[in-house]
Amino acid sequence: MKGKLVSQWTSFYLFIGFNVMLLLLFLSINTLTTHVIKKSQSEQIYLENRNNTLLGEHRALQTSLNLRVQQDFKKILILNEQNKEINSFSKDGNLVGEENFFLYNRISYDVFYDGNNSVLFGKIVFIYQRVTSFLNLMGIWFLLAIASIPLIQKITKILNDKTRKKLEQESKILVAESLTRMARQVSHDIRSPLAALNMTIKRCYNDMPEEERIIIRSQVQRIQDIANNLLSSNKKDGPIVAGKKISSHLLSSCIDELVTDKRLEFRQYLNLHINADLDNSYGLFAKINTTELKRVLSNLINNAREALTESSGIIVVKLYDRNEKILIIVEDNGKGIPVEIVKKLGEEGVSFGKEGNKESGSGIGLFAARKTVEELGGRLAIESVVGIGTKIVLELPKELPPHWFVSELHIKKGMAIVILDDDQGIHQTWDSRFQQIDLEKIAVKIFHLSTPNSLDEWMKEKRGSFENVIYLFDYELLGHKKTGLDLIEEYQLGNKAVLVTSHYEEEKIRERCKKLNVKIIPKMIVGHVPLEIVKEEEKMEHVASYAFVYIEDDDILRRGWTREARKAGVNLLTLANPQEFDKYENALSKENCEIYIDRELGDEWPKGEEVAVKLYEKGFRKIFLATGHSPDMFKHIPWLVCKGKESPWEQDDW
Repeated sequence: MKGKLVSQWTSFYLFIGFNVMLLLLFLSINTLTTHVIKKSQSEQIYLENRNNTLLGEHRALQTSLNLRVQQDFKKILILNEQNKEINSFSKDGNLVGEENFFLYNRISYDVFYDGNNSVLFGKIVFIYQRVTSFLNLMGIWFLLAIASIPLIQKITKILNDKTRKKLEQESKILVAESLTRMARQVSHDIRSPLAALNMTIKRCYNDMPEEERIIIRSQVQRIQDIANNLLSSNKKDGPIVAGKKISSHLLSSCIDELVTDKRLEFRQYLNLHINADLDNSYGLFAKINTTELKRVLSNLINNAREALTESSGIIVVKLYDRNEKILIIVEDNGKGIPVEIVKKLGEEGVSFGKEGNKESGSGIGLFAARKTVEELGGRLAIESVVGIGTKIVLELPKELPPHWFVSELHIKKGMAIVILDDDQGIHQTWDSRFQQIDLEKIAVKIFHLSTPNSLDEWMKEKRGSFENVIYLFDYELLGHKKTGLDLIEEYQLGNKAVLVTSHYEEEKIRERCKKLNVKIIPKMIVGHVPLEIVKEEEKMEHVASYAFVYIEDDDILRRGWTREARKAGVNLLTLANPQEFDKYENALSKENCEIYIDRELGDEWPKGEEVAVKLYEKGFRKIFLATGHSPDMFKHIPWLVCKGKESPWEQDDW
């Protein structure tokens, strides 16, 4: 009955079924009760008349049994040892249907000649009607059946009410999902040309008159705010959890959404400009609770607005990395704070410039901000100059990008780049990005496609012409049932493909990407994707000279080891994952090459010790595990040497 109302016929069947079950219940109870009573009565009669039967006192026996037949039983039989009838006593003469199992039941007792029960005389058999007071029973059942009609009607009403509510909820969910899809599509359609517009404007921004720059900047921001607001207001709420759940998040997306919200909140202040500087924020992840971080930054922006004269000025939220830390800076060009006050700010209850301001708080916001940042393993600092402005610097530990994220695109000589997207703006954004490197010099060709059919033609006609291909696919293709992931799976593109989508936060899409070995680039940061030209031929020529190999998924650590190796004058080959090692293994010395492997190489790769075992089986002998874990964890692999994360050539400066 899921999703359907209870009809009149269903109610009728429910009424019939209920009352049939009620009748069967009554009959069962009556039958069982009758049997218990008759069993007790027959046993009493048997004990009373046993001696009369043995002694042949037929007159006394007949008188007693006739009386009991009239009162309690339909018939009583006395049988000999061959089960032949000797005598019988009945209420109405011959008993019609005496052998009918459903109408009558029998209870029999053996009668013996002696007290030791050794010589059988015969049996006394009691026959009684299984169902007694049948008319009374049916009368009661009929009355209950009539009384059940309102009950069935009420049950039907309750079921229909619940079904209606469920149908209404399902309808609301469908409408909400439809609106969400539409909002996402509209946001997607706005973001794509906006990204291209932003890149174009930045190239010619300095050549424009100031008045035009201000107009363009404000209008682009308005369009961006509309797109962000459409997307964020139609997001499904995540699960509610106790406490402050933290997880790895792309900070640029979080800050972009917050700045949009604050612009909308303060849109009545025409001379207040709130900007986000995210140009150097590609791939910056941190373990945070997004709600908490947004609350902290929102309070800091509020404080910055209050520091501006008549809410007129500029507030900028900047995001970039410095070594292994991430810096989030909220900067304003307001009144500034005296040095003696700056030293105390962040302490509970300490504030500045809030006296007499009804919209201001009590200073608890900055104290809570410091506490929140410190709980995340970071710190909060305040820099201010009176008359110039204030900077609030949030420093957070940098988190490694998740396994699904593309940290950089590797461009190889002679390769093809296939871009599949239904939005011309994204194609233009990619073109602008690739213009920053000389693709013609390395014979790289870009192919722009917009439909699954055009992809199918390319695969048939040109796929075989290129040894190396990068496929950059949109997830949603307008007007087509197949998604970018469907096409990646259909053509078995695997790790050659990258999904470029605004839906990167959806868990089901991430899970499918993981299954297909596909990584993701969030669409809003396409214009900032790092590009690296890989010179495969030059690398392979020098492979034999590498005495050290370092397999580590963290780009920062790889660069650190490379820097130390260069200082020490040794040749080090750094690789991001075990798969990259395969193309070099035949050129490396199995006896002399030292191989250092990180234990945690990402969710899609085996543990470092598992990689080490495979390399050992291939003949490599100098294998080390570069990890912070205790060596005791790897006692079961006696030949595996466990070392720390520091490079072998790093000097101790202490």
